[in-house]
Amino acid sequence: MRLARIGDTGGECPEQPLSVQRFASVIRLRPEKEAEYRVLHADAWPGVLAKLREVHIRNYSIYLRDGILFSYLEYDGDDYDADMAAMPRTLRQSAGGSSPIPASSLSTAPPTGSDGRRWRRCSTLTELQPEVRIDAHHHVWDLAVRDQPWTADIPALRRTFTFEELRPQLADAGISATVLVQTITVAEETPEFLALAEESPEIRGVVAGSISPPPTSPIGSPS
Repeated sequence: MRLARIGDTGGECPEQPLSVQRFASVIRLRPEKEAEYRVLHADAWPGVLAKLREVHIRNYSIYLRDGILFSYLEYDGDDYDADMAAMPRTLRQSAGGSSPIPASSLSTAPPTGSDGRRWRRCSTLTELQPEVRIDAHHHVWDLAVRDQPWTADIPALRRTFTFEELRPQLADAGISATVLVQTITVAEETPEFLALAEESPEIRGVVAGSISPPPTSPIGSPS
């Protein structure tokens, strides 16, 4: 989860990690299996790709050079070990993660030896961190779900604006992420925004709240 919850006035709001973990691994491919491996990975099964996304794997690539496979992936979840354990065993063992058959039929030990794992993790020497440009204020709403009375006299805004409509505009403007801001004070909208942020990696924060009763004065009511 990559969400920073900002301005939630109702209930607990634990901090969530915003960082992305990067993993690179290598393994040797059996020469006689290279053609088969290329075919399997040229058209990866949609179900396999969906499962990879489900366990928070992003930007996943596999490269081949001189019989050595090199894989790179980014993980944006909270618990890498738990997510990997939740993957089907066949998928975990597959060479590169997208083959429906066990890795043992395609690959041999890592080129630097074997420690019980077929893919061997690479050490990170240096990283060029991507430039992140964040737009700190965006609104979305669906008039079919909830009215926005303040738009009544503004024809240009009197329609639904979805995040799907906003997403390509962010990309065109070179914006990496945005903060979703509530437009009206409606407690029911907060979980909706948080759910949208969960499924939209571009949303790095939500400014929303819930209606709470005013605090009780420690010295009582004024006379």
